[in-house]
Amino acid sequence: MADDNDRLHPPLGTIIERCSASREKRRQTYRLLRHWYLRGCELNNLPALFNRLHAHVELLSSMIYAPESARFWLGVSPSERAEYMDRLDVARDEFSQHWRNCGADVDFASYVDWAAVYGTLIVKIIPGPNGAVREAPIDPAAFGVGREDIPSLDRQPYFVHWYVISLPELKDKIAALPVAEQADILSLAESQSLPNNSAGVDQNMPGGMMGSVIVTSVNDTDRVQGFLDLSSLNQDRPEVTEPLVELAEVWQRCQYQRNDAKTPTGAFWDWKVSTCLGTYVLWETRNPVLPYVPGDRAGKGAIEAEQPFVAIRLGVLIDYFWGRSELAPLTRLQVAADDHLTDIREMMGRQLDPSGLMTGINLPQDKISAIRNKGNWISTQQAGGKLQPLVPTMPPQAFDLLTKFDQMFNEEGGIPEDLGTAQEDIRVQGQIQGTARKMGRIRKKALVVEDALEVLATRMFHVKQRNDATEYTVGEGDTAETFVLADLPMNAVVKVSAHSASPVYAEQALEKALVLYKAGAIDDASLIEILDPPMMELLREKAKAIMAAKAEAAGKKQEIEYLKATRAARR
Repeated sequence: MADDNDRLHPPLGTIIERCSASREKRRQTYRLLRHWYLRGCELNNLPALFNRLHAHVELLSSMIYAPESARFWLGVSPSERAEYMDRLDVARDEFSQHWRNCGADVDFASYVDWAAVYGTLIVKIIPGPNGAVREAPIDPAAFGVGREDIPSLDRQPYFVHWYVISLPELKDKIAALPVAEQADILSLAESQSLPNNSAGVDQNMPGGMMGSVIVTSVNDTDRVQGFLDLSSLNQDRPEVTEPLVELAEVWQRCQYQRNDAKTPTGAFWDWKVSTCLGTYVLWETRNPVLPYVPGDRAGKGAIEAEQPFVAIRLGVLIDYFWGRSELAPLTRLQVAADDHLTDIREMMGRQLDPSGLMTGINLPQDKISAIRNKGNWISTQQAGGKLQPLVPTMPPQAFDLLTKFDQMFNEEGGIPEDLGTAQEDIRVQGQIQGTARKMGRIRKKALVVEDALEVLATRMFHVKQRNDATEYTVGEGDTAETFVLADLPMNAVVKVSAHSASPVYAEQALEKALVLYKAGAIDDASLIEILDPPMMELLREKAKAIMAAKAEAAGKKQEIEYLKATRAARR
């Protein structure tokens, strides 16, 4: 009899086929977008004189996310906040340090860049030993979903992640299988393996666009197994000579039955992961990253499963999973701007080295060419001879149009003109609040990216909660106590502090913090944390010590004043 999983999901081969429906089309689109981003021109053309696409994406992403200013805080249910406040502060400091030590802060900046180029970038969370965790980007062409009309990845019934692996690595992974089965798998893998099979080289740095390679059969030269792309699309791509084979990792949301002696019988939901080589299922497992757990350390209930993939987008479409590329609508504008710049260069070249009209003189071509070089003179006895240079006039609107092109790029990206051209001056003058109402579109994009940042950070923190056994201390002296991250509520989420991921918000948060500090609403340690200067942790601890000393001194002074006021009057 068919169970719930059989009714919910089609066979693996059908799932892979459905998730591959748009893969080839998207792969070609991503290659074109990558080429435009890096070269600023159409295929087979020389690189643009000025690649405005690259400059525009970097300017836009720099306003949306800033690695140096992104700060976090941990949020729990209001009913538990008072109980865990001190522990949450320590856990936040631990995660913030890990976030920077593993390079995730800088990595996320590049993810925002490529999300603007492609429309969507997928990031995978990868656990390591002793509670370590990191993230790795997945080329969107190496990912497919079952329902492209659903923009949320968490609502997908199944999806597929393709990655590549070398033959020796594959042999190690299947070493526990029977010898005959190993031989069949390796034979199939060898028949499908090719060098440069992907941009990535191992599962933990998941690859993306499959390299296009022509390999003709030795026995039958008319049989084409692949194709080699020798155009400029392969520029800025790695060359991997190790034969690689592509595997498909199928993630399905399934219902499992729990039935053991320690816990009552019941159903729970988790992700089943099947790794396939072609139509051959190599191994299956239940969610290896963030699985369902019957109960947490504090005994407060089950830990729900989470999938370790996060989709980063700038432009969200309500009926299309892959989003809107910020770069695609600007390609025609880039061509027009580059053509106009070429025309200006040609016009200035003709002004510096003008053509000429020679009348009444009959000279050979070599002497005509010589007379046009600097310092050369020629004399002739022919009467009525005349050499008239033809110098074109530069239209006064020529350079104004270049400025208009820049304004068009800024308008398309939602970048206010004054911030796009003189952002530094505005920040120095403290006028960021005066331009805030002009930055609604940038703020909107920043909030969308911030949501993806919080999801990624939260799931990375949950991995540490499940696997990190490090003990931390809160309090001092007799009140000191130790805890591990698993003691915190498992539904704790990582939030971006005061929208600090975006410089647009960070400037406003800084001005508000100064107002609060002057009003006495926050103390020195809180102000240092908001300002985030170098050696922030050390300065914050010193500020706490200084505040404690000031409080002690103030208490002693108050005690002395009290004694003075209450002592018996002298007689």
